[in-house]
Amino acid sequence: MSRVTFRISGYAGYSVACGDQSKTRIVFAVFDDEETKLAWYLFSSLKGQCAKDAATTPKKFGHHDVPAFNHHTFEKKIGLDGLISRPAGSTATLKMDVTDRHINCNFSDLKTAAGETVEFTATIQTDSKPSDGGKDIKGTMYFLELVDFSKKAFKLGPQEKKSQSSITGPVK
Repeated sequence: MSRVTFRISGYAGYSVACGDQSKTRIVFAVFDDEETKLAWYLFSSLKGQCAKDAATTPKKFGHHDVPAFNHHTFEKKIGLDGLISRPAGSTATLKMDVTDRHINCNFSDLKTAAGETVEFTATIQTDSKPSDGGKDIKGTMYFLELVDFSKKAFKLGPQEKKSQSSITGPVK
């Protein structure tokens, strides 16, 4: 069995109002130790599905401007784009541990492309306290894009048009 270790860094947390409902969205990056490539992922809660034409209002509750990473070792080797098992998104659970300074976004019950069920943490700085902190939030994890690594690329966040619209609107 071959293992692989990646770095995981939170980028931003949003509460997205979709009409009279709200979704929690977490954007984070996974990158290799050599800092050559960076994969962007999005967690979106299942509650409050946004219609494709719904007007959405995102409110950022956390961010990171530079990568602040946690190492995670996967027991079964995957590529940077292999964190999820299904191209259309994989189910996962999020629990946010919130302090005045940080939000630890603890993901669990996520099956990778190699069939391993994993848990890991991505941390962001607290801008405001999310209303669903401390609760188990069921949702879907999506792969957004793979880019060359740089601190500038991290600071800019996901840049593809599809990625941008998925973060704050309906996930496509």
